[in-house]
Amino acid sequence: MVKSIFWRSMVTLAVLGLTFYYLYPPFDIKKDGRVVTPGKLKLGLDLRGGTSFLVEVDLSGKETSQKSSALDQALKILHNRIDPSGVREPIIQKMGETRINIQIPGATEEQVAADKAKIEKVAKLEFRMVHPRNAEMLEMISQGEPAPIGYEVIYGRENIAKKGEPASFVKRPYLVKIRPELGGSYVKRAMRSFDQVGGAAVSITLNDEGAEIFGKVTEKHVNELMAIVLDGEVKSAPVIRGAIYGGRCEISGSMSPTEAEELASVLENPLETPVRIVEVRSVGPSLAEDSIKRSINASVGATLAIVVFMLLYYSVAGLIADIALVMNLFILLALMVCFNASLTLPGVAGIVLVLGMAVDANVLIYERIREEIAQGKSFRNAVVAGYSRAFLTIIDSHVTTLLTAAILILFGTGAVKGFGVTLTMGLVVSLFTALFVTRIIFDFLIYKGWLQNVKMLHVIGETKIDFLAARNFMMVISAVLIAAGFYWGAQRGPDIWGIDFRGGDTLVMKVRERVSLDAVSDVLKTAGLKEFTPQYQTASLDSQEFLQVNTDFNQGGIAQAALQKAFPKAGFELFQLDKVGPAVGQEILWTALLSTILGLVGILLYVSLRFEFPFAVGAVVGVAHDVAITLAIYMMCGGQFSAPIVAAVLTIIGFSINDTIVIFDRIRENLRLHPGLELEKLMNLSVNQTLGRTILTSGTAFLATASLYVFGAGVLKDFAFCFGIGVVVGTFSSVYICAPIVLWWSKWRRHDLRSLVRG
Repeated sequence: MVKSIFWRSMVTLAVLGLTFYYLYPPFDIKKDGRVVTPGKLKLGLDLRGGTSFLVEVDLSGKETSQKSSALDQALKILHNRIDPSGVREPIIQKMGETRINIQIPGATEEQVAADKAKIEKVAKLEFRMVHPRNAEMLEMISQGEPAPIGYEVIYGRENIAKKGEPASFVKRPYLVKIRPELGGSYVKRAMRSFDQVGGAAVSITLNDEGAEIFGKVTEKHVNELMAIVLDGEVKSAPVIRGAIYGGRCEISGSMSPTEAEELASVLENPLETPVRIVEVRSVGPSLAEDSIKRSINASVGATLAIVVFMLLYYSVAGLIADIALVMNLFILLALMVCFNASLTLPGVAGIVLVLGMAVDANVLIYERIREEIAQGKSFRNAVVAGYSRAFLTIIDSHVTTLLTAAILILFGTGAVKGFGVTLTMGLVVSLFTALFVTRIIFDFLIYKGWLQNVKMLHVIGETKIDFLAARNFMMVISAVLIAAGFYWGAQRGPDIWGIDFRGGDTLVMKVRERVSLDAVSDVLKTAGLKEFTPQYQTASLDSQEFLQVNTDFNQGGIAQAALQKAFPKAGFELFQLDKVGPAVGQEILWTALLSTILGLVGILLYVSLRFEFPFAVGAVVGVAHDVAITLAIYMMCGGQFSAPIVAAVLTIIGFSINDTIVIFDRIRENLRLHPGLELEKLMNLSVNQTLGRTILTSGTAFLATASLYVFGAGVLKDFAFCFGIGVVVGTFSSVYICAPIVLWWSKWRRHDLRSLVRG
């Protein structure tokens, strides 16, 4: 035990050290010649505001039929450049026919300059052959001779500084072909790397067609120089030592790590159409101050509700779980700082729900410990057995959710990809605190003799409910609800989509005297507007203040009239009224759907591997059922789909599979313990044995969700309402959908589940 305590403690201390470094850094560090203070959590546009760039896309020369697709391509590429990892959560919308409005969290001078460079950089990449007699021809050209036909002189920079001295560069000419051998459109992947001497570089991977062309060119020009030209400047000109068919090359030279990272981003996302920044503004929070306060207080209240519940129900063991939860929160925040993620209001709700779901692992362990004590084991042996028996179940439930998160990261875009990153961080931290932190505390207290038993409430005792007897009736109820919900949604038509998905009007008015956003919101509600987002902006050039209000289509004029009438002293003057595209593109919606389908396939494969195929079918049907019935009920209740609702639905998938895996694991265990028991009775036994854990976990998550809904505001209420439905439905499906599907499938396909005993 001493050895176990020691190595677990070392790992925990290392993690805590990194956590405090990122959240409370003891010193500044230098990055690219600038002093950077780590440890600052970035707040999203809704909580703090940021910077707005109005971008003009040059569509001259484009046919009318091409303009729309060119604007869409520019929007997609700019999104990938600004937020390649999906954690910054910018808002990028088409505005009118030739412009794009980009809002990015954060407004420091360094960040604004970096974002401006990412937006405007052309990053035209070309691979050009250098003349075989480069030096000789350059000498002749310097004496007045014309350049050979098909060649031109362009320059690169060469570092002439000696080791240990500051960088010093001179211009170096190259005689290169005017027509490139290969262009940047063939770049498949670009990422920051290091060259042979440790300097910053960019590694490039070409697509299949580009790799084939590159191989043929290098095979033909062995021992010649190939210039890698970026925006008309030679970045490097390596000697071709042999044919290169792998489609990989490197750009190195005078660049900092940050410049290399930005270059990789723009090379991977080349713009076909030039853009220019028309205007830069600083923007305030998109949420009213009262809404922010109410929602933050609701989140704090939800967290406290979880902490108090665990303490009251499990006493000392609950206190240990609460310590782990607090560590969970701080480690998660530190990871967000590390990954430069922006914290939004839905993100705050997501963290609260991650904490609620993290309780699941602790409940599972504690209920196992209770069972071991009931069987007559000593407290010390019960703790060891409880962690041991719960270990695989916890791993299985987390891995299935991590599979979904990995799919979101790999195939998702924008907010979907960002959600996958955040979910992954939350799951990894939850695993660590449940299996490492609480175990260390238990082992240490037992070793010192300070903890010899724990008192736990036992509200839900032994039950013998015949759940499967009602399976057919419950399935019919589910089918009716799903059909009714989607029929009702179809009847509502476009009204089912929020502004995030369908776009609307953007009203921009000059402001002489500010009015609180709470007062603005009250007036707009009174005027009959259902959806709107008010936000103050300040122009960077003349400090002119503006009020921007995003509304549904054809409601911008109503908003203008209402505000001018209600606040005459504010001096609201119309500056611009335009149509804007959706903040959440159709591509993001489709990638969310594709990622969900692929995630279900991943769950199917993993559960088939760990259990048996009938269990995999039950798990996938259960998750699909939960998503469908949640959306159906949400539509029937008049809900509209927005970005936070997409996040809520994706969260439901993770919550749903957790409970299902726990029940399946108990069924598998009972198949070994009761080989002669009829399968239907064995499943009922398993559901009853895990009922306490199911109700406790779901109850804790629902408690947190209810707090967010009752005391929160705006998007937080929608998020909590949708997830609350998912919690109830997820619990229902684990009992009445998943287990019966396994039973039905095994009978229909004559699949012997008892092969698990032999496996």
